[in-house]
Amino acid sequence: GDCTVVRNATATRTNSAGIIVSSAANIARINYLTSGGIPFILDEPQRTNLIPFSEDFTNAFWIKSVLTVNSNQAASPNNTFTADKIIPDSGNQISRVINNGISISAGLITFSIFVKVIDFSFLFFREDINNSISNTIFNLTLKTVPTLAAGRAARIIEYTNGYLRIELTATSPDNTISNFGFGFCDNGTSIGVIGDGVKSSLIWGAQLEQGASASSYIPTNGAAVTRNADVITVAPPAGTVKITTT
Repeated sequence: GDCTVVRNATATRTNSAGIIVSSAANIARINYLTSGGIPFILDEPQRTNLIPFSEDFTNAFWIKSVLTVNSNQAASPNNTFTADKIIPDSGNQISRVINNGISISAGLITFSIFVKVIDFSFLFFREDINNSISNTIFNLTLKTVPTLAAGRAARIIEYTNGYLRIELTATSPDNTISNFGFGFCDNGTSIGVIGDGVKSSLIWGAQLEQGASASSYIPTNGAAVTRNADVITVAPPAGTVKITTT
């Protein structure tokens, strides 16, 4: 109640039930990492989700390789029925979804996505930055990263509704066009998967942003979206004097 917040855009937070919800512009965002956990105020810099279709993986922006995407198959982390199901085709292959090229600037860049296990317990990120391809594999059951590409940082955040937010941070040496892809695999050492056209797992909320870690989720639907920075000030209580020292 003593804070003044300036953020001329809506933004998301995780509420006390572990659900991602929207907060109005110029309102402090009270965020919870876990249901019933200790809340804190989100104070984030400006970020842009460079992925234009963060929830619709059936869109042509996402190139599908030896798999099927079924849209709106289950409840998502924001409690809407918008999670997509990824179903690898029958056979032993590398089955993946990859974006159709995104312009990025030199420096740190972070890709993140929400995943919920149904049948596949391993997920890989495959990145192509400046014609350099790397794979990182996540164990979704143990919540570990058995294969981490050199020079990368990875993180797994657990949500109370069964979803995990998977994050990977890499460095772009210069301004370039990048491709970030992902897919389910069978183990922590290989990105191959044996599919049957039926087994699946859920995905939702892809985000690609310039920065050293993933910020709060920024939904998109047709174009990149920028969330303005939170500018938080606290007025001195009545009857007190603010003293500035040098």
